[in-house]
This record gives sequence, structure tokens and C-alpha cells, in this order.
Amino acid sequence: AIESHGADALRFALGVGAAPGNDTRLSDDRLEAARNFANKVWNAARFVLSAVDGADNLARWLDAPPRKHAEDRWILGRLDETAAEVGRLWDDFQLAEAQRVAHAFVWNEFCDWYVEMAKVRLRAGDGDPKRVLAHVLDRSLRLLHPFMPFVTEEAWQRLVAVMPLEGDLPETIMRAPYPQPSAHGVDAQAVADIALAIDIVRAVRNVRAEFRVEPGRLLDAAVDSPRRAAIEAEAPAIRRLARIGSLAFGPQAASEGSVRMVVRDATISLALEGVDDLAGEIARLQREAQETARYLGGLESRLSNDAFLSKAPADVIDRERQRLAEGQARQARLRELLVDLAG
Repeated sequence: AIESHGADALRFALGVGAAPGNDTRLSDDRLEAARNFANKVWNAARFVLSAVDGADNLARWLDAPPRKHAEDRWILGRLDETAAEVGRLWDDFQLAEAQRVAHAFVWNEFCDWYVEMAKVRLRAGDGDPKRVLAHVLDRSLRLLHPFMPFVTEEAWQRLVAVMPLEGDLPETIMRAPYPQPSAHGVDAQAVADIALAIDIVRAVRNVRAEFRVEPGRLLDAAVDSPRRAAIEAEAPAIRRLARIGSLAFGPQAASEGSVRMVVRDATISLALEGVDDLAGEIARLQREAQETARYLGGLESRLSNDAFLSKAPADVIDRERQRLAEGQARQARLRELLVDLAG
């Protein structure tokens, strides 16, 4: 396993879902997922190193990164929350859960969202993300070090070699203090604003996938929300990450060839005019709606059958009810899309 996937991947895979007293199945899928995570950490470190290499104004990166932008306050607040949660889990000897929390923060919030948002600001000439990237990478590597000691040591050594020497940095990450929450606390408003921006991007991405819109095509959108100021502040990131051309604000009349999505307290209208073979995609959704209706009919018939309910194991009945709920949600979404597209 070490030869094919690496020592860090093996170490991390052994910890995934490891509950005290239970055997764990070590599969190739687990090893591959752990190796992918190690690659994710390494690639994030490479990006941060390229962003800060030779840059000016990197002072106070270690203990006082900038907090002017909502994105920076969001990721730094989430870092504090993660450090507190991981520390609590270590104290309770919940090692697998500590690993899961650290993994979720690094992969989802730092790599998938903050790094991508930072790229938009860096291209626009904003230098603040450089210090935040370095700070969060440093703390993330420290969080992960007990689980993945080799890749974190190598990445950390490269980071401190290019950043200004600050504080009492040891010669190895093994001797670096484990992350603790800062005195700043969590900016709840920044967390809420960035969560809304992320949900808008996800909603648009889902529609793009639903209609198989090619990645290179930009779609126009409009957003109506009482939190317009917060959305406008994140508009550059939203446009870039959701592949949106123009982004308008305010209520929009329903039009043929557009779909609407409600995300928290925002309504997004996404124009699909010009999408290749939109009529074909509509026909495909209509067929899926018909197939879903037949599928739900079979589930409803089974769950209304007294003989099935009296003989089937409880977990089987619960699974069928879950399938029914998921199918009903999908059917409702298909109806919404088809109604919107009809204008």
C-alpha cells in the first residue's frame, strides 16, 4: 500500500471511519481517496507558494492576517471553529472524528472555496488574500500533521522558507504549536454572507449540469434578495465560479427559456436562451418526469400494502420511505423547471 499510494495515504485511510472496537475494511477505494486528499493538500500548497513567492507586504501573515474582506473573515472564522472542534475531539480521544473534521475544512472550505475565491481577487490586484492563504495553509498543515506527517512537513518547510520569518518558528512542524482558536472569534455575518454566495454558485452549477451546459458558455443571471449588498460584494466570485456572464439585481419578470431557483432568501433567474438543443433537454426532462411518476407509483403501492408493511424488516421499510421522499423531491424540482421554461 505504501509503495502504490504512499505512507500518508495509508495512514489517513486507516483512520477514516475507524470507530473504537470495530474492524475496518481497508479497500483500494479508501487508499485512493486518501491519496487524492494528499494530492489536494500538495496542490493547494503549490498554489499558495506560487502566489506569495516574491510578493511584498506579507508582514504579520503568521499571527495577524488581514480581515477587511468578508471572504477572509469567513475562512479565518471557520479555521478557528475547526481548530476548537479538532482540539476537543483530540481531548476526547475521538481520533477518526478529529481527522474527519480537519479533512472537511481543508478540502471543502479552504481548497474548494476560499482558494478559488482568492484567485478572483488576486487577478484583480488585491494582495490581502496572499497573507490569508499563507496563514490558513500553515494552520491547516499543523491540523493535519498527526494524520499525514510527511506531506505536511514538506509543504510547511517550503512555506516558511518563502514567508517572512515571524514569531518563534521551530525547525520542524512536529515542534510547532497545534492550532488554537484566535481571540477574534467568528464573524457570524461574514459566515452567513459567504454561505449565501456559495449556495448561489452551487444552485447555478446544478442547473448547468441539469441542462448539460458546456463549461465554456456563460449564462446571464439576475438575483433578487433583501441581502443585495452582500451578494454584490461577492459578485466577481459568483460570476467566475458559476460561469455567469452578466449578473443583474432586482425582480425579474418570468420569461420563456429561463429557470428560477430560491436559495435561502434570494431568488435567482438563470437565462438558458441560446443553450444548444434546449428543446431536446426539455424533452429529456419531460421523459424523466414521466419515469419518476411511474417509479413513485410503485413505491407508493408497496408502502400502502399491509402485507409488505407487516412482513418487511424495519430497515427495508425505512429505506423505501427514504426513496419515496427523494423521488418526490426530484419530481417537484422537475415540475418547477418545466413550468419555468414554459414561461
